[in-house]
Amino acid sequence: METALPVTISALLKNVSRIRVSPLVRLAWLPVLLATMLPARPQASTWRLVAVAQPLLGEGQMEIRDVPYSTDSFVPGAEVALTCEPNAIRNVGEDFDEEVENRNAASKFGLSMNVGPVWNGRDVFDTLAVTLDASRADSAAAAQGLRARPDSIVEVTVLCVRINAARSGFPTKYIKLQILGPARFQRFDRVYAVEHLALPTRTYDFGPPAQEARPRSR
Repeated sequence: METALPVTISALLKNVSRIRVSPLVRLAWLPVLLATMLPARPQASTWRLVAVAQPLLGEGQMEIRDVPYSTDSFVPGAEVALTCEPNAIRNVGEDFDEEVENRNAASKFGLSMNVGPVWNGRDVFDTLAVTLDASRADSAAAAQGLRARPDSIVEVTVLCVRINAARSGFPTKYIKLQILGPARFQRFDRVYAVEHLALPTRTYDFGPPAQEARPRSR
């Protein structure tokens, strides 16, 4: 194999020299002909790992932690779009059977995300449009027996969105966040400046307490 290539190139040079064109044209053809002889380069893989900040459920509280996901594309805002996606946390220890569990509070309490594009193929937008649908949060909390309103879950999820937005590959400067759901969640509707935020080391309680139904007066 080591001697075949020089012999082939020599033969190629002889064939080029027989072509009745100017020497400059022959030289221009030579790189093209050589390129056809070389093995094609494999395309680089687009597979990558991304770290997504999510609100993780603990024992009666939440904490924000990074969860790794793999993706095969470089879609801007992928980290934000994965904020409410289910995860798979493996439980290990004597009290566990090594089962895998979704511990994303946003996912378990019905929150979902829609992220707009940051470019149209020609222009890059400096604002990432994000819609957080929390319209099912109250019913999901009631169905799971949560003795508190899911307001803190929405609030912590918004913080995760802000953390993840700073990890986008495009130069996003702002997040235009829209909240769908009860009117009390509308206080999170605003335009946030994108800034690098460290993962909080604190934990978050559920709340505020759910209002007990008042007996009807007779």
